[in-house]
Amino acid sequence: MLLDLVGKLRGKPVHALFGEEVRTPIDAYDGSLYFVDVASNRGAEAVGEVAKAIRGDGYRGLKIKVGRPWKWMPGEAGVVRDIDVVIAAREATGANMNLMADANNGYRDHHDWAVRFLKECSPYRLGWVEEIFSETLDDYRMLHQQRQEINADTPVADGESMRNMDEYTPFMQAGLYRYIQPNMRTCGFSKVLYAADLAAPWRVNVVAHNWMSELGKIACLHAARIRRNIPLIEDNRYHDLALDRSACEFREGQWLIPEKPGWGVDLSPNYEQFTRLAEEIVIT
Repeated sequence: MLLDLVGKLRGKPVHALFGEEVRTPIDAYDGSLYFVDVASNRGAEAVGEVAKAIRGDGYRGLKIKVGRPWKWMPGEAGVVRDIDVVIAAREATGANMNLMADANNGYRDHHDWAVRFLKECSPYRLGWVEEIFSETLDDYRMLHQQRQEINADTPVADGESMRNMDEYTPFMQAGLYRYIQPNMRTCGFSKVLYAADLAAPWRVNVVAHNWMSELGKIACLHAARIRRNIPLIEDNRYHDLALDRSACEFREGQWLIPEKPGWGVDLSPNYEQFTRLAEEIVIT
């Protein structure tokens, strides 16, 4: 909250403390679509239905979960389902939807399955696939070579577990990552901006990872406002009722943030509207 205080003391939004504006409004993708097919004991059509609903809510992009072979549907059946859900989501949302996939390291120790997934999904134009396996140079060098051999050009994203931004450099130098994803909650605003500056010479984009944090999402919006290679932000629709973000506006897949000092959000004026859990103590 220190940056919020500095912004308010200086009468400027946080983004204005760090650079010139390059875009507004800011594109957001919906990252809330999980393994609904597995949870409902249905097929890939369940993912397609939710993807269509997300598009109906106004989002221009969404991210689906893959990586079923590791945990959710072990073995080749998981690979087949991963491919099927990509196809179902693309058919449900149309060609002009930005569609990404997150494997949560679900292809660890299975390069052959990862290559099959990328090859068969290539015609469906994924914006990126992230966390195919852990962030190791050897694994991603091998995958890069294999992608070239099969002419699969799906961009690769990774790096949400990295805390030292300079660790991205060898991956970018080798052309292995097209997107890097520092975690906004654990790395912080200034490190995400540093990562963007570090990535720019390599023509690599930054889309910070952010999960279940509304303030983190607001910070991502401020970062995207002032860095050209932060083209969009992750939005899992989490709403922290302790925050009043009524000055922010979501419209047609994009967020607009106000020119208010600080982050542009305030604490909610009425904590009593919340549902209390157990013996929660309210400090006033």
